[in-house]
Amino acid sequence: MEWNDKELCEIRLIIEHMSASLNIAYGITLLLDITQEKVLFCRNGKTFKSISISGDNARGVLCDIMENSVNL
Repeated sequence: MEWNDKELCEIRLIIEHMSASLNIAYGITLLLDITQEKVLFCRNGKTFKSISISGDNARGVLCDIMENSVNL
């Protein structure tokens, strides 16, 4: 999916804020891989999980991150 500038800005903002929250709670950082349309979950500099956000809008990205954060 090709995101427009507004959608991409919203997605990046959500990932930034969720990353900060997860980092405080679990020591996990989220990274956006825009070319693969994935969010990477990293701990100690190593990716341990990735989720596809292909086709998602900002709300969908938030829901996907929240669903995948339950059992960290």
